[in-house]
Amino acid sequence: QEQKTLHSKLDAIERHKLQELFNSPFESLQRSENTGQRFRNVLMLRILYETGMRAGELLSLKLKNFQESIGGESAYIVVERNHNDPTDLRLHQPVAKTSGRILPVSPELEKQLYTYITTWRADVPYVGFSREDFIFITHRGGQSQGKALTKKSFESAINNIKKKHPALMSIHPHLLRHDWNYRFSQIVDEQALSEEQERALRENLMGWAPGSSMSTIYNRRHIYEKAREIGLMVASMTKRRIE
Repeated sequence: QEQKTLHSKLDAIERHKLQELFNSPFESLQRSENTGQRFRNVLMLRILYETGMRAGELLSLKLKNFQESIGGESAYIVVERNHNDPTDLRLHQPVAKTSGRILPVSPELEKQLYTYITTWRADVPYVGFSREDFIFITHRGGQSQGKALTKKSFESAINNIKKKHPALMSIHPHLLRHDWNYRFSQIVDEQALSEEQERALRENLMGWAPGSSMSTIYNRRHIYEKAREIGLMVASMTKRRIE
């Protein structure tokens, strides 16, 4: 299980297709009435990709949790602990399993979030605009229109994107979380951070408690990489002896 966790990440084709979709969210869209939904669906994927948050945390985001950039500070999303939220009327309330935290977002994601909130979301009938209203809502007509998106509808939305883009068929929220950790590890190596710094930063951004077992697993990648390197050297010695 640990090996599987360490090696779970997007492949080059999946990563390229996702980034294409982030830049062109309406690609292959056939029905104009679904434009708002498509923008929402791609935006949700982008948030999961950029921040590594869980699906439950994504669906729990409220308007107050998005802070635009100001005074040189980058935009960010606030993830809050939300168990037994009295404002969440969904039958199966999505909850944040991890600790509250602040997650910075790219200027491109900030722009798309702002666009969604002020245009596509704002145009949906019965939608709320208070700080306590949820960001991601149901667009289709019916009793749930304008209300918080359910976990089931979220899963359906992601499946619709997969059908349109077969290269993304293996994509799911937790794979994006694994991939975030893979990219985090790459940056840690580039920055030459110590294992202690790596652990503290990863735990903070993932919302894990200090000393988390998951953090330990991801940080062990150094051991596995060194083992592969030494193992290859040993294997190569066999070739030299034959020669």
